Amino acid sequence: IALATMKSLDIDKPVIGAINGYALGFGFALALSCDIRIGTPQARFASTEVKFGHMAGGGQATMLPLSMPFGWAMEMALTGDQIDAATAERIGIINRIVPPEQLMDECTTLAKRMIECGPTVVRQTKRFMYRALGQSYLDTLELEGIFYERIRQSEDYDLGTEAFVQAPDLK
Repeated sequence: IALATMKSLDIDKPVIGAINGYALGFGFALALSCDIRIGTPQARFASTEVKFGHMAGGGQATMLPLSMPFGWAMEMALTGDQIDAATAERIGIINRIVPPEQLMDECTTLAKRMIECGPTVVRQTKRFMYRALGQSYLDTLELEGIFYERIRQSEDYDLGTEAFVQAPDLK
């Protein structure tokens, strides 16, 4: 039985997770299923299922080794121990730590920066990056060419090229 996570919903828009507190068990699975995660100093993370005789589910066992060094992924999956926000940032679970009162503004600002890049390029880049995971270097280069061509044929590509030509600070 597959549990629904954001990955299984096939969302092609970036998903930003704002973590301000405990992300344990399936809550951690939901956090890991976000493309980008921003936390506060109060954030805590753990794959607690192992302490209750279960494997880390909801995509955790898959996403842990993709989100952090393998040794850390194994330790989290096999102990269920909690880690704090500073450790989570250091090992790559969260991108950065911000004060709680700035969390939603930080996430909104990041989303706005993505929106400025154009919907086609953002969506296709996200799709490519997930499809490329675990593939060989040569297969990934071939796949990149396919996705690049999709982007090249979009209006975003033409608008982006024109913006680059007109950008005074890039000359």
